[in-house]
Amino acid sequence: METPPATPCSSTPLTLPFDQRLIVVSNRLPVTLKRGSDGKYEFKESSGGLATGISGVKRDNQMLWYGWPGLEIPKSEEPEIAQSLRQHHGAIPVPVAGDVAELYDNGFSNSTMWPLLHYQPNAIRFDQNEWQAYRKVNKAFADKLVEEVDEGDVVWVHDYHLMLLPTMLYEAAADRGKQLTIGFFLHTPFPTADMFKVVPHWEELIEGVLRCRLIGFHTQAYAQNFKRMCGDYLGFKQFPSGIQRDGNFIDLGVYPIGIDVPKFVEHVQKPDVDERVEKFRSRYRVSKLIIGVDRLDYIKGIPQKLKALESILDRNPSWVGLVTMIQVAVPSRETVKDYKALADELHRQVDRLNTKYGEFLRAL
Repeated sequence: METPPATPCSSTPLTLPFDQRLIVVSNRLPVTLKRGSDGKYEFKESSGGLATGISGVKRDNQMLWYGWPGLEIPKSEEPEIAQSLRQHHGAIPVPVAGDVAELYDNGFSNSTMWPLLHYQPNAIRFDQNEWQAYRKVNKAFADKLVEEVDEGDVVWVHDYHLMLLPTMLYEAAADRGKQLTIGFFLHTPFPTADMFKVVPHWEELIEGVLRCRLIGFHTQAYAQNFKRMCGDYLGFKQFPSGIQRDGNFIDLGVYPIGIDVPKFVEHVQKPDVDERVEKFRSRYRVSKLIIGVDRLDYIKGIPQKLKALESILDRNPSWVGLVTMIQVAVPSRETVKDYKALADELHRQVDRLNTKYGEFLRAL
């Protein structure tokens, strides 16, 4: 039996040699950039899951973070903004025109890839212009990175927005005589082959990450789905720890991301949190209180949660008036049609249930 090169994985924190840089690349920077009415820009550290998940790595390594700043910056202002982001946040903006960004982000990334990866075939929308924008933005990232990365840098690419980037960057760097070590981590599920092949250009998407040394997933099931797809449909050799392509071994690792426990403990011990909890307890003292906190997204199952609660109350009418549910739905992708429709659907459900049982359900 042919044996791949030994490439052991470790669950210990990532620490690179002192002289080796870590280049993190994601769709958005870990800094939220907003332009005020006075024309001045405001910078705020992002509280998103990706930024939080990598915060520990940033503390322990020499690191730069590349990403789209989230808005189109006039070319005359780009040098000043770029200097400020790099100096104060270790962040490098990748400029993307506003119309292209819309097609790439709310278009192919979140209207095609997002539902595809989460087994939502009825929500998948494919548009050739959005696909071309996706390719264009991935190429813009590669062009920006290849100008600035050095041989020996470790480039860590994140998530489904940038699945074409690893191969684009590897080939662009090779043309300049640079050898890069590239890794990729997928922050979503990876579905079965039958599901993934629903989308046109699926093979190009898979090929896009196959110049990586290591591809990471949250669970063993996601890694196995990816490995089977590469073996069964692209003909690559499969091994327990990865795949072999053209003589190169690609590790497939499983690295579930947890939460920042000390930060959670710190927040729940704050006086204003205690005060809010006490208000809830006083107001709903006679009720069983159910609290849900979810991003407003069709993969979160909020409508199904409400239907389940309705079913429970129908079967146990004596509980009506003794159970209160508070559902916090954090707004998300508000310009995307499917998300607007979901918000409307949830408000209709809440109104109907409160009419049916009395006001026991609040949507925040």
